[in-house]
Amino acid sequence: YGVAMFDNKIFAVDSKAGTFATFDLAKQRYSTFSGTGGGKMKLPINITVDQDGTKYVTDTGRNQVLLYDRDNRYMGAYGEPDQFRPVDTVIVDDKLYVVDILHHEIEVLHKRTGKLLYKFGKKGGEPGEMLHPTNIAIGPNGDVFVVETSNFRVQRFTPEGKHVRFYGEVGDTSGKFARPKGIAIDREGLMHVADAAFQNVQVFDTNTGKLMLAYG
Repeated sequence: YGVAMFDNKIFAVDSKAGTFATFDLAKQRYSTFSGTGGGKMKLPINITVDQDGTKYVTDTGRNQVLLYDRDNRYMGAYGEPDQFRPVDTVIVDDKLYVVDILHHEIEVLHKRTGKLLYKFGKKGGEPGEMLHPTNIAIGPNGDVFVVETSNFRVQRFTPEGKHVRFYGEVGDTSGKFARPKGIAIDREGLMHVADAAFQNVQVFDTNTGKLMLAYG
């Protein structure tokens, strides 16, 4: 499900196998990693790699975010019982934004300690509320973009969690969503959103909300 890139490597999470695969583009090698002991994965969903190579893997089987260093050594896990069901993360400076699909919110942790700094969102459909958030991305100005699969939209927040605007709505025509999941913001500020029902990616202007194109 989840994919990340770092140091000329592609990391792809295989949820069913309980692993992530590493495709080393420079060495033309492929390997898989599942962890051992306290660091063994159960149901990994997504992966985020920090600038120093630290990997943050969201595991919904353990309901934790698992940490591994550059060489895949287990560093620990964030998440107490019933704290969250994490499905995606993104890093901004020392903050780790964690998407909690169970409580329909975003928890912001200190990336080195796991301490809860603040959180935002609650179950619902109004501005600032969410319904089954699944994926997250950061825009060029630091704003936070959250995909709400069951609200059929993307919601934009300030870094502190204040609602900015919505993108998309339920529907089966261009510019609308049926099962939105993955999201990325490119260097020009364009928003790419994957839809698992349409099996395509739609690209929006984040300033105007206008659909630019779709591919797939």
